[in-house]
Amino acid sequence: SDNVCFANEIIENRIGLVYQTGDYKSLSEALKKLETDIEYYQNCKKNLALMNKSISFYSSELKHIIDHVFL
Repeated sequence: SDNVCFANEIIENRIGLVYQTGDYKSLSEALKKLETDIEYYQNCKKNLALMNKSISFYSSELKHIIDHVFL
């Protein structure tokens, strides 16, 4: 969604789609695009591979931030 800390990175690096938080229509449109626009989906995967990052990377970064906030 557009309220995650890395939403701008997703947009700037063309590694996926960002939908409006709480807007089911926006989410539905994003999911449909990823399902039907195979070229777009493949380009997102390629761009993500070039970045050498994954959702696991972002998850560990977010966990690191949260751990430091609550220590």
